[in-house]
Amino acid sequence: MESMNARWRMELFRICVVLAAMGSAAEIVIYKYDAAHRTLFLEHRLYRFRFIYIPSSLNLIIILITYFCLKSKKLSNKTKNVWACLLIYFLCANTQVIHYVYGPLLMLPCVAIFMTILFGDKRITTMSLCLSFVSLAMAARQASVELRKGDPQLPTDILLAVIVMLATYIGSMLLINYVSEQTNYILASNARQMQLIEECNMDALMGIKNRRGLDERLSEVVSGGNTAGAMQLLMLDIDDFKKINDTYGHINGDEVLIKLGDILDDIGGNSNFEPFRYGGEEIVVLMLNTGREEAVRIAGEILSEFSGSTLSFNMKIRATFSGGIAGYEPGMTPEQWIEKADMKLYRAKKNGKNRIEA
Repeated sequence: MESMNARWRMELFRICVVLAAMGSAAEIVIYKYDAAHRTLFLEHRLYRFRFIYIPSSLNLIIILITYFCLKSKKLSNKTKNVWACLLIYFLCANTQVIHYVYGPLLMLPCVAIFMTILFGDKRITTMSLCLSFVSLAMAARQASVELRKGDPQLPTDILLAVIVMLATYIGSMLLINYVSEQTNYILASNARQMQLIEECNMDALMGIKNRRGLDERLSEVVSGGNTAGAMQLLMLDIDDFKKINDTYGHINGDEVLIKLGDILDDIGGNSNFEPFRYGGEEIVVLMLNTGREEAVRIAGEILSEFSGSTLSFNMKIRATFSGGIAGYEPGMTPEQWIEKADMKLYRAKKNGKNRIEA
C-alpha cells in the first residue's frame, strides 16, 4: 500500500509541476494580450508583480517544499499524502484568489478536493474542503474591494462555488467509501479463496493434507535443492483394511483412518513432520531434516501407538500398518521418490506386515 501511495504521490507531483508551468505561461500570454490592447487595470510593473512574479514564485516555493517532503525518510506515509494534496490545493487556490473576476475559477479548489480520493483518507478530504472555504473567503474579500466591488453577481458566484465544493466533497466521500468497501470485499474474497485452496488440499476425514497437497509440497521441496539424506519419505498402508471394511462396515473403517489421522496430527506439531493422505488407506509422511535412523524411530513410534489403540466397534482387534522409508537422492523427481518408498512398503507387506522397511 505504501509503495502504491508513493507512486501516486509522485505522479500527482509531476502533474502539479506541469500545471504550475502552464499557469505561469498563461499569465504571461494574458499579460502580453492585455498590454497590447491596453486593457490592463494596473500599471505594467505592478501587474507583472501581482499576476506573474508573485504567484509563480509562491508556486515554485510550495513545489520545492513538497518535493523535499516527499523525498524525506523521516516523514510518515500519511504526512506525505497530506503534502501532495496541499500542493494541488495551493495551485488551485492561488489561481482562485488572483482571478476572482471569473465565477468558474472560484470553484477551482474542487479539483483539489476530488484528487484526495487517490489516498482514500477522509480527513485529508475534509481538510481540503475547509481550506477551500478559506481561499474562497479570501477571493470574495479581494473581489468585493477591487474589480467586482458592488457587483450584484458576486454573492451568487460565491454561493454557487460553495454548493459545488460541498457537492464535490460529498461525491468524494462517497467514492472513498465505495473504494474502501470494494477493497475490503476483494481482500475478503482473496482470504476466502486461500481458505478454499487450503481446504482443497486437506482430507476432511483424517484432518491431514491430501494427494494434491502432497504433489505441491514435494515439488516445492525437491526444487529447493536439499541435500541427500536430509529428507525422508515414509509411505504406509493400513494392513488388511479391506477386510475391516467388509467385516465391520465402512463407517467403522473410517474410525481406523481417523484414529491414525489423530496420531499423525499430534506428531505433526513438528514442522519437519508433514503427513498426507495419498489415497484410500495409504499415507505418505514427509520428514525434513531427518536422517534414516531418526525416520525409522519415528515410524516405529507411530506404529506402536497405532497398533496399541483400541477401536470402539471391537475392543479385541488391533489395527496395524506396514511402511517403507526412502531417503531423497539428488536429481530425484517426486514420482521417483514416491516409487522408491512404495517399493520399501511392498517389501514390508511381503515380509509379514506390521513392520517398517528402510
